[in-house]
Amino acid sequence: MKAAWPKTPSANQVKLVAAAVGLVGLVLLVVLAYFDLTAALWGWLVAVQFWIALPLGAFGVLMMHCLTGGAWGTALQPLARSTLMLIPLFAVALLPLLIGLDRIMSWTAPVDTLSEVVANKRFYLNLPFFWGRNIAYALIWLLFTWKLGVWSRRSMSPGGAAAGLLLWLLTLTYFTVDWIQALEPEWYTDILGMIYAAETGTTFMALAILSLSVSRRMVEGDHKAAPALQDMAAIWLAGIVGWILLMFSQYIIMWSGNLPREVDWFIHRFTPGWYVQMLLAFALYAVIPFFALLSGAVRSNPRWLAWLAAGQLLGQLLLVDWSVTPSLHQNGWQLSWPALLAWVALGGVSVALGLHNLHLTPPQDALLSEAAR
Repeated sequence: MKAAWPKTPSANQVKLVAAAVGLVGLVLLVVLAYFDLTAALWGWLVAVQFWIALPLGAFGVLMMHCLTGGAWGTALQPLARSTLMLIPLFAVALLPLLIGLDRIMSWTAPVDTLSEVVANKRFYLNLPFFWGRNIAYALIWLLFTWKLGVWSRRSMSPGGAAAGLLLWLLTLTYFTVDWIQALEPEWYTDILGMIYAAETGTTFMALAILSLSVSRRMVEGDHKAAPALQDMAAIWLAGIVGWILLMFSQYIIMWSGNLPREVDWFIHRFTPGWYVQMLLAFALYAVIPFFALLSGAVRSNPRWLAWLAAGQLLGQLLLVDWSVTPSLHQNGWQLSWPALLAWVALGGVSVALGLHNLHLTPPQDALLSEAAR
């Protein structure tokens, strides 16, 4: 006898709980900011970096589907559109970081106190240009959210999707330079934008697979996934492979160059505590899903897919923390409880609004039944 799926709470129940948790978390974060503004801002940066990856990944996935078609994209349309509706939320979420740049960015110090390498980058790393770039990112993302028909329910042409993918990759590259690379402005890498693009797309696919794996409408019986979900698992595996190759490429570039200002970024992330966190994150995000998804039996089992996707989302949180927090704590690993608090606060609000947005997207039943064929 096949085991039944556990009864899950309704969307309204989850939405109310998420909203309550998010609001309580925001209040606690404001209290923390009153006593330690720097810690609160660093925690908020980790939270924004994690949660904003989901709508940014939905951008790439939806535009790719506009070019390729397929039932897999039809199945995740409601979730992708509701996630994209969160872009205005994250545009607002960036404001505290922009206002408090002097607390988190060392290059905001007077020029005569900076190293020669950083001082020479001030033509790019200056407050007016930094603000202008981030406003441009937000406007471009909002424009393509509208063009994708998230609010108007129009569809984007293949030509528009191709142009959108190029702009998506370009804005992600500069966004990553601004909010990760600029935390340690002496460090430089060319490939970070490509890594972040693969990371956002893969992370959104994990969210989509987790959501659809626990939906009975995507399951035949209790244990066999619909064909569209199996296709999504195969695309997810391809994204994981791409991310691994890009990460390995970055490591080889840094190792072969052996320049102090480049390897220093890794040195204080390879201290014992951070090294363990990196290994755990890499295992959850890439190694375990990669080997598991090589099996067709796993790709057709929604239970396994749900566990793998949840593990990758946890790995993504650990990776973001590993990328950001050591720039503040360069003397060794520390539990970043402000980041956990900010992650819960912003996550609660994001989940609540995302579930609310599902009611504003086209009806799901027709899409899901089409994708299940």
